[in-house]
Amino acid sequence: MIGAVMKRLPMTPRAMWTYDIGVDDIDRAVRAVRDGGGSIEHGPDQIPGGEFSATGTDPQGVVFGIVGQRKGG
Repeated sequence: MIGAVMKRLPMTPRAMWTYDIGVDDIDRAVRAVRDGGGSIEHGPDQIPGGEFSATGTDPQGVVFGIVGQRKGG
């Protein structure tokens, strides 16, 4: 189970909940998002515990998070 609460970032237009998806390789997941027509809005950034987090938007405008290890690719 993963989760976090943080202050709204200055570039975020409003406070919101984001669903995070656990992935086995953050860099591969970022490529898959972009290859599928989505975009990465923020990250990947290392978070406490050693994993990495990124925020993306799918082609229809839905915001989501991905969290996982960086495996060097």
